[in-house]
Amino acid sequence: MRGSDFVQKRGLSKSKICIAVAIVAFRNVVAVTCGHGKPSSKRIKDALLSHIAPGSVIVHDKERSHPALVKAAKCTDESYKADVADPAYLEAMELVNSLCSWLRRYLFRFPGMKKANLHSCLNWFVHLFRVRRDEGKWPKAARVLRHLLMSDSHYRSSW
Repeated sequence: MRGSDFVQKRGLSKSKICIAVAIVAFRNVVAVTCGHGKPSSKRIKDALLSHIAPGSVIVHDKERSHPALVKAAKCTDESYKADVADPAYLEAMELVNSLCSWLRRYLFRFPGMKKANLHSCLNWFVHLFRVRRDEGKWPKAARVLRHLLMSDSHYRSSW
């Protein structure tokens, strides 16, 4: 039982699943699971290295696990201190921070989902993000069909 002076600790719980989120060239979204709790350098590299082209520019907050990814991918980087009072940070990280919020809201729709289905759920979120992004470029039926054909993911209907 918790006392009245209990204060919840800040940060990621070791029991919560960590999802690495990135936005690559042309605003393509990548969302992959990378273990539990705060991500380590190795887990970040394993999750995102295959999605980054050598020579890219990686824009990130000054999380300690990110420089290892930059070095492994042979990229350059721009880093910003995570400070909501800094307009440069807010501008540089606005899209990815919004994406994290949208992803959290999307995942809250599926309480009690099996962990084995999380990757399929993330792939579906990425698909929906791409479809929404290309709304003005393609007619709706052609857009959905195009994204399903171009995707290398497999979607299962059973939860």
